[in-house]
Amino acid sequence: MGAFWLSLLAGLAMLQYLRTLDRETTVLRNRFRLYALRDDLRECVMDGRISANNWVFQYLDSSIAKTIDFLGNLTLWTAVANVEKHRHDERLARASFHLENELKKTENECLSGVRDGYVESLMTFFKERHPTMELLSWNVFVVMVIGAVVLRKLRTLVVLQTESPETSTLEDFVPA
Repeated sequence: MGAFWLSLLAGLAMLQYLRTLDRETTVLRNRFRLYALRDDLRECVMDGRISANNWVFQYLDSSIAKTIDFLGNLTLWTAVANVEKHRHDERLARASFHLENELKKTENECLSGVRDGYVESLMTFFKERHPTMELLSWNVFVVMVIGAVVLRKLRTLVVLQTESPETSTLEDFVPA
């Protein structure tokens, strides 16, 4: 039985290694997704649905650009480190609170959709960058019936990544 688990672990490690060989393609593909999302955001301004002076627009526009630049260095492990680094940051918590309140407003529906797309884009990136993560999450769900908790924690981690200073400009734009 131990040989089975050892073989399975070795296989997963090899799969992860092979996927790292595809890292540049993954980064490039996801940069293009983020460029498309930024274009959607800017269309909201061109269509008159929001103002270019809206601080949430400015946060999303600059944060998506900052994430595009940082994407080659972004891994699940750097995201976990960012969560730990900013977990007790009261200024970031207040900024996040203001952002969530703004996104709930009906006049910011376009911005809310872009923010959701931003989070989903990063979730897709992490799944592509770390394919065994989704496999392990699924197995945890099936075997231990807590996979939903793991995925919810992952989503929380990704949302915080969209707000952390390493890939975001939220604190530069949120009203005091």
